[in-house]
Amino acid sequence: MKIGKILKYLIGALAVLVIAAVVVLTVIDFNDYKPELQAQVKQATGRDLTIEGDIKLTLSFTPSLGVSGVSFANAEWGSRPAMATIGRFEVQVALIPLISGTIDIRKVVLEGADVLLEKNAEGQVNYAFERATSEQTAEASPGAPTIPVLRHVLIENARISYKDAVSEQATTLVVDKLSMKTGGVDAPVDLSFAGSYNENPIEASGTLGSRNELLSAGRPWPVALTLEGGGANIDLKGTVTNVLTAPLLDLNLTVKGETLATLSKLA
Repeated sequence: MKIGKILKYLIGALAVLVIAAVVVLTVIDFNDYKPELQAQVKQATGRDLTIEGDIKLTLSFTPSLGVSGVSFANAEWGSRPAMATIGRFEVQVALIPLISGTIDIRKVVLEGADVLLEKNAEGQVNYAFERATSEQTAEASPGAPTIPVLRHVLIENARISYKDAVSEQATTLVVDKLSMKTGGVDAPVDLSFAGSYNENPIEASGTLGSRNELLSAGRPWPVALTLEGGGANIDLKGTVTNVLTAPLLDLNLTVKGETLATLSKLA
């Protein structure tokens, strides 16, 4: 049989499989999987996950899965019922790389998130979760996790708060918009940020090192950021080695402004 005919049959078979997969996915109601997802989260953390909105799938060569109205319960002693709420979450994944086992996430969108991290007077923190038993953990994690390729993260209208009952201090970071883009695992990450820290407006832009540089032990991870806040311009350039284990910093910090008084609140 000629190579041309073999390729023709293979392409035809692939097309049939793709069409069949599309047909199957279009008739699946992903909301039916809410109870199972919530049960898995409960088992892993001991906390309740609530999904009020629909779980929607948009089909294309880069299909996206989105969900809205998500809340994650706080610790029993927490100052509010939900530790985190999310207005909308969407993830878009490329299909073709999945054939080779690569998870190529083209875009992650997070809108309207409100996260509260807190410590009570006894020193307990609400981000410490109940652990599953060793047997359950072994069943749930048979091997090392696959680290995906993440090309674009977009966060809008988000808030992260920290309350410490021991020191009686509170900190709030508001993210009006955070965008992180990269061309691949070996490409640098372009970053832009607009928001505020404890009600002090901040804007930042620049580049970070690639994913592979970040994950490689002993390999410097480049940092080149410019930040505007507190009436000053701040430049941060250099490298961080072993970011995820034992960070070794080699950074230059330059601050320019008419007076340091305006930086006091931000500092």
